[in-house]
Amino acid sequence: MSPLRNVGNWLNERLGWEGLVAPLRKKTVPLHRLSYWYFLGGITLFLFVIQVVTGILLLLYYRPGANEAFESVQYIMTQVQFGWLIRSIHSWSANLMIFTAFAHMFSVLFLKAYRKPRELTWVSGVILLFLVMGFGFSGYLLPWNTLAFFATKVGTEITGQVPIIGKPLMIFLRGGEDVTAATLSRFFGFHVAVLPGVTVLLILLHLLLVQRLGISIPPKLEVQWTANPSAKREMKFFPNFLLRELMAWYVALGALGALAALFPWNLGVKADPFVSAPAGIKPEWYFLFMFQTLKLIPPKVWMVILRNKLRRFSLAQYVVLAGFLVLAACLSYAQTKNSCLDCHSALPDSLGVSQEKFSQDIHSQKGLTCASCHGGDPTSDDPDKAMSRKAGWKGKIDRKQIPQLCGSCHSNPAYIRQYNPSLRTDQLDQYHTSVHGKRLAAGDTKVAVCTDCHSVHDLRAPSDPRSTVNPVNVANTCSRCHSDTDYMKGYAIPTDQFAKYSTSVHHEALAVRGDLSAPTCTTCHGNHGAAPPGVDKVQNVCSNCHAFQAQMYEKSTHKKAFESASLPGCVVCHSNHGISHPTDAKLGTGSDGVCMQCHKAGDVCDQARAGFQSGLTRLDEAIRSANQVLGVAESSGMEVSEARLGQDQARDSLTKARVTIHSFREDLVDQDIQAGLKIAAKNLEAGKKAMVERNHRRMGLGVSLIAIGIVLAGLWLYIKKIEG
Repeated sequence: MSPLRNVGNWLNERLGWEGLVAPLRKKTVPLHRLSYWYFLGGITLFLFVIQVVTGILLLLYYRPGANEAFESVQYIMTQVQFGWLIRSIHSWSANLMIFTAFAHMFSVLFLKAYRKPRELTWVSGVILLFLVMGFGFSGYLLPWNTLAFFATKVGTEITGQVPIIGKPLMIFLRGGEDVTAATLSRFFGFHVAVLPGVTVLLILLHLLLVQRLGISIPPKLEVQWTANPSAKREMKFFPNFLLRELMAWYVALGALGALAALFPWNLGVKADPFVSAPAGIKPEWYFLFMFQTLKLIPPKVWMVILRNKLRRFSLAQYVVLAGFLVLAACLSYAQTKNSCLDCHSALPDSLGVSQEKFSQDIHSQKGLTCASCHGGDPTSDDPDKAMSRKAGWKGKIDRKQIPQLCGSCHSNPAYIRQYNPSLRTDQLDQYHTSVHGKRLAAGDTKVAVCTDCHSVHDLRAPSDPRSTVNPVNVANTCSRCHSDTDYMKGYAIPTDQFAKYSTSVHHEALAVRGDLSAPTCTTCHGNHGAAPPGVDKVQNVCSNCHAFQAQMYEKSTHKKAFESASLPGCVVCHSNHGISHPTDAKLGTGSDGVCMQCHKAGDVCDQARAGFQSGLTRLDEAIRSANQVLGVAESSGMEVSEARLGQDQARDSLTKARVTIHSFREDLVDQDIQAGLKIAAKNLEAGKKAMVERNHRRMGLGVSLIAIGIVLAGLWLYIKKIEG
């Protein structure tokens, strides 16, 4: 007798487990062409066991706190022996468990196994499905990374959309109004205590019901077997079906191992509640149906409710409602009567102002009318009364008077405060100091006044993308005059500024990338107090944004040299309106180089230039090499987040070195370059180690799959033997 059988007999004498196994020996499983659906329940149970085992192992190191959760998971992934494997198997088995639970539910629907007397089996299974989804939802937040944080925020907001109980339920789940450390602690409690306890009890109930009521068969097959009992085919549950189920478990284990080794679960970046959500954020795949449903249903639901309410109105109620609407329309008409628009909406473009156009004007939206600027009585249909001097009618505003007219309101703090407390009231004073204002005062009516920049009758707030003074549109507004050669004739000003600006790095940042902080005309020249900066002030203008470059320039020998030669600082190397992207090629000797415009080949400055360019090139190439290796490792699922952060530091050193170039001091530039090279080399080494680890993992996966294959082959041969 084998030692294993001896141990079995010894345990049987003391525990009597033969009595427990006896019902399983009598239990049978129906055999038909859809019998493979019966394996799904067992696979889901197996994955739940995997979840419990790996979850307990993770609990040994996990710390549920907003300041420690991410770091503890990172420690598991990088420092704990096989920690990456345990976490990846835990994460993948969670997703597979939810998938097989859904598949099991659909198989029950497909086979109609919910019929009498198995209603309670069906109900307990559906509750288990929701509990499994609860495991996925609560566990997703525990690593406390960015994606999990915002996905949880979206998921709990979905809960908040439930009528009546949604808001209290959302607050209960979050532990407050927002997703915070309290949410993490609450989800941890749900995930490791509440849900497992309830799930284990329901699984026991579910298995007891399956054992008590047996396995269902399709209705059509049930009718056939009842009519012809000899056609009935069955298989013993123990050991025949159980061995096949065991084979399915081994296949699931092999799939888990392959997924964990080939596609390890990435950790991502630590959650920061103060940053904006990643683009396209959405819940996990098993909650997408709820996400999309709640996006579509609410407006339709309210339409149905409104329609049902209206159907209950009596005829008298409809009459009262109609009368109320007519009265409101009449009152509205009386309040908005404007004979100016009635007339001017029918005039040609030079005098025409439509109701639609004026309704877009910020003044109209604040309650001002035509009379606010032009005077008169817009409530009268009689032209003589509407445009009488007695009514204060001013007619067409003389161009010279436009700044003063606008300033009569915009320079009055008490008046402006009631409309916009944050609006400046010194625009008119600023305008008087500008080139435009001074030339207007001298009698030049071609210079810009308020309406040339802000438009007229359809003025929009600067924050409105359609506004002529929105940062995106400022350059176009200025170019209407400054790019018109005929209009600017006699001013001795170039008219190619806008053409050059359109090719500049500033225009690319503003118009292409949408960076509203990028410079436009008013950033450098001012707006109401527009005045071209003098040659000696160019670097002061640039330093408003480029502060560190300005500090380095103050230390350089170029500052004194440029000042003595009356050269305009930054413009010498970078130009003004057509500023190109400052690449390292500007230090070269090619067409993009700027140094050789002043310096001779081989002189001391040229040698320093060559040293700067060589150092920057070496650091840039080192960063690229490390990025390439880390990219391959990351795409292979390796945890290289620390090295990725290190790459940011290396890039910062490169950027700092490029800024330090403005000091033209070799020792300062080399200091930044050497610091970056050291960091890049460390990151490259980390990437190479990750690649070696990846290869070891894949070798281990191959050995494991071979072992699982041998076990599967042995089980299949044993099944054939006992059934032969």
